[in-house]
Amino acid sequence: MLALQRPQLPLDAWRYLTKLDVHAAIDISDGLVQDAGHLAAQSGVSIVIELERLPLSSPVQQWCAHHGNWDPPLFGGEDYQLLVAMPPELARQAQTDGQVRIIGRVERGQGVSVLHQGRVFPLSGTQGFQHF
Repeated sequence: MLALQRPQLPLDAWRYLTKLDVHAAIDISDGLVQDAGHLAAQSGVSIVIELERLPLSSPVQQWCAHHGNWDPPLFGGEDYQLLVAMPPELARQAQTDGQVRIIGRVERGQGVSVLHQGRVFPLSGTQGFQHF
């Protein structure tokens, strides 16, 4: 709840990333899948998110697995974190430096897909936050 009531903006990570060859970035405050979709559409690419790579707490992972419902981390919002596209070698270095977490990749194509244990994970059709 504290993160929702007093979000911690990733300013240090952003300052770090501005020095790199970042191709595109978006905050995911409207939901990871929805905002990844915006980034993919504007860039003319496909984004693949690997569910196991999401930085989720153990209680969230357990709840999602128990209920078979991964909508909260995929479609929930108000996280105020950044989704960034950059060359793989820079992403690996930024992860080593503790500034980013690699959660997927960019491919040719369009749209967003989520993998779970290497298989395409069916999305529920839920959407992120709708402004109007």
